[in-house]
Amino acid sequence: LAMIRRAAGQLREARAAQELAVAIRPLDAAFVYNLALVCRAQGDLDVALRCCERALALAPEFEPAQRLRAALSPSPD
Repeated sequence: LAMIRRAAGQLREARAAQELAVAIRPLDAAFVYNLALVCRAQGDLDVALRCCERALALAPEFEPAQRLRAALSPSPD
């Protein structure tokens, strides 16, 4: 439901739904990653990055979270 709402531009509702999903299944890296996607869409980049880090702590080889973390991480100057 959260990803459908995100695709429809209903970001507040998407975030609430995904936060509930993570609360129900906190050890599911995909759920945490999906929360990162919603946070990024809202422009909440710090939270999105923290969600990526949490997803990778749960599943270090989860490539979508690796890619999103790389995109969100500040570039070294």
